[in-house]
Amino acid sequence: MTNIGIKALIVDDEVHIRRGIGASVPWRELEVTEVYEAEDGAGAIALYDEHAPDLVLLDINMPGINGLDVARHIRQRSSVSRIVFLTGYDDFPLVKEAVTLEATDYLLKPVSYEELLEALNRAIRQAAESRRRTGYVDDLKRQLTMSIQPSRLLEAPGGSGSNLLAKELYLLGELRAGREQLERLGALDEWLDELTGLPVPQARMIASQFVLNASRSCIEKGHELEEAQTFVSALSACEAHPAIEACVRDFFALLSEVQQMAKKKPGLNAIEQAQAWIRAHMGEDISLQSLAAALHLNPYYVSRLFKQETGETYGEFTTRIRFEKARELLSGSELKMHEIAAAVGYPDANYFSIAFKKQEGVSPTDYRKRFR
Repeated sequence: MTNIGIKALIVDDEVHIRRGIGASVPWRELEVTEVYEAEDGAGAIALYDEHAPDLVLLDINMPGINGLDVARHIRQRSSVSRIVFLTGYDDFPLVKEAVTLEATDYLLKPVSYEELLEALNRAIRQAAESRRRTGYVDDLKRQLTMSIQPSRLLEAPGGSGSNLLAKELYLLGELRAGREQLERLGALDEWLDELTGLPVPQARMIASQFVLNASRSCIEKGHELEEAQTFVSALSACEAHPAIEACVRDFFALLSEVQQMAKKKPGLNAIEQAQAWIRAHMGEDISLQSLAAALHLNPYYVSRLFKQETGETYGEFTTRIRFEKARELLSGSELKMHEIAAAVGYPDANYFSIAFKKQEGVSPTDYRKRFR
């Protein structure tokens, strides 16, 4: 495993459990570089907001703000942080809520050391994959935060700054509206004429800022634009106006392609693809990130679109069809219990039995007896 610098947060109101986990787990071997501890929900939320840990080991039953409240807070801010629930209660509403909140694992106290390490390893692998897939979006956001705001154009020499700013805002507005082929409208030519009238360093800076702003518009629409970083790097190396202009035109050509592809994937069609993909992969460890990657869409966009088009989250849909398939296999096949569990995405047959009983009111074994 490469050095990914994972951050972890342990949340438990029982100090001996919290300290015991912190001291016994080989964090360095797991490539966890920072480990935080919280004794209650309020402290957990404060630490999460401050450090944005990749992995949260979270006790559910705590006084005041409980673990589920903390998990909801986390999910409002991130779909990629991995949550491992730790609880002393085998209670169906808790299991169901844990699934809805996209928990990586649901561990019952007392948990064995091996089971804990296995859960942490699984969560860390998922966190690393999520970081790899979404890292470029975070990089863009950081650059946008650090970059100079559009008002810097007003300081352009010769009094042309306001015209340049107006043309830039017009171009961005057209892009957000989804209009293509702006080159044909002459808007891009006019903006480039103003831009190339500035000194090269300033033109280079403004062009880079434009690429980042335009990329942000794509991200907000749910369309990832990984090449944005490449264009920013290319612009930083430009030493003359023709090179800057060529780079900007290439970027516009890419934006046009992205918009055209997006129009070929209407929302309902994307959800149909999502549902088909989930059904085909229900025996695997499905995550929002893996689903979004299969659709070539932004995870946040997929999450919003799924709820909007179907009335349920992707997690609720996944859980529902898994249990539908489980009932089908229990009633119409001779597969063993661990084989059925694996077929519907539960590598642990015991966990599958707990979840099935809470969902259906009977154990998988008793359910199967009805059809014998």
